[in-house]
Amino acid sequence: MGEKTPHKVLIVDDHPMVRIGLIAALQSNPLIRIVGEASNGREALEMIRLVQPTVVLLDLIMPELDGLAAVKAIHQIDPSVTILIVTSYTAPHLINKALRVGAAGYISKNVTGAQIVDMIERVTAPPIEALIQPRATRSADLERPSLGRQILTPREQDVFDLLVLGWSNPRIADALQISVCTVKIHVSHILSKLGANSRREIIRQTMIGTQIA
Repeated sequence: MGEKTPHKVLIVDDHPMVRIGLIAALQSNPLIRIVGEASNGREALEMIRLVQPTVVLLDLIMPELDGLAAVKAIHQIDPSVTILIVTSYTAPHLINKALRVGAAGYISKNVTGAQIVDMIERVTAPPIEALIQPRATRSADLERPSLGRQILTPREQDVFDLLVLGWSNPRIADALQISVCTVKIHVSHILSKLGANSRREIIRQTMIGTQIA
């Protein structure tokens, strides 16, 4: 029986040291062949066409084009690419959204190279199912949708996802490529719809896993 063909892996993260760390952790594994790296979602799309990876390790929060938008764009270019989100943001609603747009799995950045390789092997071998690295979240949290968020528009949900990470209005505006004024309007609508008095209240309620009524 011949040797298994290595996975062609593209690493996408806006922090150079993270990319260096992932490359160092993975490049000696015979099941992995690093074919490229990118610092944001737009660069990733260019690299997809250039190096034709089979697996993409993708950060969630990046400039230019964030991870969620990049997942959808990558699959438009090549639906066969397996995408694993590798990030330090492990809130259940973010994991749910990543899986909904097509990510094959979700890994927190504190894992080892061996754990990443294990995840790659599991999501690329049949039967294929979405996998979440255990430290990322509890399965119970994933299965419990936020009823309050369902009344938000898609763009308000995008703002909500970054708001609960504690991001400022200018940073949210930059990430979503909208004006700060527009962000303020969305935040105002979110507070009103969720019956919250402040951004801090939304963050606190999200952190403890309760619904804002």
